[in-house]
Amino acid sequence: MSEALTCYAYWGARRETAEQIADRLRRFLRGMTAVNPTMFDTWYVDDPGVVDDRPLRLDLDSADFVELVEAGRNRDGAAVFEELGFQLVSWGAGAGPRATHFRAVVGNHSPGGGPNALVLRLGTAGAGADPGFRGSVVDVLGRVAECWEPDWGFVGNPGLRSLQRPAPPGTVYVGYAQYLSSGRAELVAGGDVGASSRTTSGGGLVLSLLDPDGDGVPSDSEVLELRKRLERTGALRSIGKERAVF
Repeated sequence: MSEALTCYAYWGARRETAEQIADRLRRFLRGMTAVNPTMFDTWYVDDPGVVDDRPLRLDLDSADFVELVEAGRNRDGAAVFEELGFQLVSWGAGAGPRATHFRAVVGNHSPGGGPNALVLRLGTAGAGADPGFRGSVVDVLGRVAECWEPDWGFVGNPGLRSLQRPAPPGTVYVGYAQYLSSGRAELVAGGDVGASSRTTSGGGLVLSLLDPDGDGVPSDSEVLELRKRLERTGALRSIGKERAVF
């Protein structure tokens, strides 16, 4: 059985320039290609002046990505809403046309705006999955953490969100793989939450219920048990969106 998986990441208000975001974007896309060249060998963006999708040259400097970032600045005609940041869209073709879809809202620091968020639609787990897909999923979440420095994130599907509802705004959802920023990770340190773990360079924690050599995905009950264990540590407490991370 195959199942489509998506990587989600969220953080609060963080004011960033187009240059800073361009650097993050370049490092992220290049890092993704290094994670799994088969799945993420080429990245594309929309280009109104070209009939076909335009491939991104990942060998360019960060400065060359600034134009792409600026094109996604929140605006209405000539009016620019600087506090709402930028919207980024790209996709990879390694596993088929638009098989990997990347969308993000970054640089948002509006008091009344929503959180900064990244959504990366991946391939499928189980039958028909790309070779090494299961192991790559955890590496992808780690790359998201290293490059975008979110407060928390997870890999799963919409069904896992429904499983954890009703939930108030600011709820930290749990998935088959989980990222917790350094402040949250400190609350888990030394505890056994029933998942494999690795730390990021910034002190964050990546947890996983996925078996790299197995097939399919963990059961709903396994995800809910991980949630219970993390809740007991306090690592899933919500924070106001005026703060970037816990």
